[in-house]
This record gives sequence, C-alpha cells and structure tokens, in this order.
Amino acid sequence: MTLSRILKLSRPCSMWPLLAGFYLVGLGSINNFSVVALIELILFTFFINFFVNGINDIYDIDSDSSNKNKDNWLEGIILKKEEIAFVRTWAISFGILFLFISFFSLNIEHVLLSFLFIATQLLYSNKPPRLKEVPILDFVIGGPILFLFPTLIAFSLTNSIFSINWRLFFLALPFMAFHLIAALRDKDNDEKSGIYTTAIWLGKSMTIFWAAISIIVTLYFIVPLKNIFLDLVLGLQAFYLLIFLASKSNKLLKGFLYLFSASCLFVAFCYVYKYYNVYIAASLLLLPPMGVIEKKLKVWTNSIGVN
Repeated sequence: MTLSRILKLSRPCSMWPLLAGFYLVGLGSINNFSVVALIELILFTFFINFFVNGINDIYDIDSDSSNKNKDNWLEGIILKKEEIAFVRTWAISFGILFLFISFFSLNIEHVLLSFLFIATQLLYSNKPPRLKEVPILDFVIGGPILFLFPTLIAFSLTNSIFSINWRLFFLALPFMAFHLIAALRDKDNDEKSGIYTTAIWLGKSMTIFWAAISIIVTLYFIVPLKNIFLDLVLGLQAFYLLIFLASKSNKLLKGFLYLFSASCLFVAFCYVYKYYNVYIAASLLLLPPMGVIEKKLKVWTNSIGVN
C-alpha cells in the first residue's frame, strides 16, 4: 500500500482539521497543554482517522466500489481486497495506542471517554454488530460521538464533563443531522449493497425534514448562550437545509455537506484563535486546500498524458 493511499484513507483534507480542531476547543487554552494532551492531539490527526476510516472502509468495500466520490484527499479511497489485512492490523493498533496513552492521564473519566469513543467507532463499522446498519444508532454514533467526543476527551483532562452547560449538549443534534444528510448521498450505493441506514428507512423527504428540525431545536437552546459564532453557523445551516428541503434538486446535497464541514472548521478556528494564537489556528486551514491542489494536478497530468 503506497504512502499516498495510506494518507488518503485517513482523509487529511476533511477529517484531520476537524477532529484536531475540536480537540483543541475542548482543551480550552494553551495553558492546559500537557504531554498527554500533545500526544493525543497528534493522534487525532493521522492515527485516529486511519483507525476510524480504515475499519469503515474494510466493511464498506462493496458499496464503495461504485462510489464516484472516492479516491481523493477529501473523501478517501476505494480499498482493495489485498489491502484489508494491512489496514485492519494498523487500524486496530492505532486504536489500542490511543487507549494506552489515555491511561497516563491518571483520570478515570478521561480513560472511560476514550474507551467509549474507540469502542463505538469499532462497533459502528465492524461485523458484528455493525451498528452502522441499525437505524437511529447509525446517526447517533456516526455524528456526535465521532465529532464531539474529541472535545469531551480533551475537556476531561482538566474538568469534569458534568460541569458543562447543559445547553451545549444540544450541539449533538446538528451532527446527527449532518450524518443523516451525508447518508443520503450514499443512499443508492447502500441500497444496492444491502446496507439499511436511517436515511433509507425514513426516505429522502423525511430525512431532510428531521435534519432541519434538529438544527432549529438546537438554535432554540444555543441562542440564549449569546455565542455569535455558534449562532451564525447554526443559523446558516438551518437556512440552507430548509432551502434544500423545499428543493427537488440533488445538487444542493453536496453543497450542504461542504457547508457543514466548513462551518465546523470555522467554529474550531475561532475558538483556537481566541484561546491559542493565530499560527495554531491557521494550521487548521492548511490541509483542506491540499485536496483542491491534488485534484487540479490530477486533471492537469491526465490532460498531458502523464499517469
């Protein structure tokens, strides 16, 4: 397996900035850095993403075979059968490494959150139980647990998660909405492969409707916190999703997914800029453009006949 395919599998242009950014948000300040925090931050770039996406790609190999969105730095690769053993071995190893590092925090809450994160991501894709194919559980685990747990894991290093304002837990709903909408894009491939997701169970219209309701409910509870960044991002998502709900065009689907990812990255950037410095914040924005550059280079090399 080439280095390029290994890196693409971990989605450096989409997943690395998000998970690392949310971890920094949870850490809260550069003053809260420790050796454990630094190592975990590094793990939340390549290593954890290789674990999450590697296990997922192993069991999605049939549905991915006809997925036109794959084979780039943003969406990952279509795994080859001869690569499965390599990916499984290293993915499990990285998951165990993350749990091993968490024990050095000497913090039971931190260890339990880390274990829950690794366990749910493994059970989400792995057969059995393949929770990805269990309606309701698929978007609960694939959305908020994947994206918000890095924040909670980092936060638990210096504070108890039970001290968090209860309103902030409603931020789990937009991530559920994101997962529901994302599942719509793979709906045809999933149906052909016999994968039964909540998006298939609800159908397109109801999926978009409940995603919109989730974001609106979140706005109701988050707006009183008077956080302009969260209000702006959630407001834009609600507005865009309602437009998508009223439209019959599937072309807006990809736009919504990019909007959501960009919004999450924007929030992470703002918090990191506020509590760290501009250089660390800017580093979150370096990876996404790589996908665009790689795509342009691929088009250019194909045009001049270079393989």
